[in-house]
Amino acid sequence: MAGYAVTESGSCEKTLDLLRGARFDVLVLGIEMSVDGCFDVLKEVRSELPHLRVLAISVRRELLEAAQWFGAAAVIDKASAPDRLLMTVKRLLGDTPS
Repeated sequence: MAGYAVTESGSCEKTLDLLRGARFDVLVLGIEMSVDGCFDVLKEVRSELPHLRVLAISVRRELLEAAQWFGAAAVIDKASAPDRLLMTVKRLLGDTPS
């Protein structure tokens, strides 16, 4: 609805294949405790696709802190995601003042 093209991978495992096949400006990465592959995705993205801005979302604060350590450009907790997602994506893209 905001005018951005969006692609969904469905899992952390499929994310890298999608990212390698097309150019994206922002990756919104949901990180959950039960899915350890998401940090592998984040590490690979930082290595292979340094231009890509990563926004990590999780319900757990310690996972968000770890995502920042692994190179996420921004993090938001899942509870505030409905209110902050679009604003954060716009900021990462430079579509709005910081």
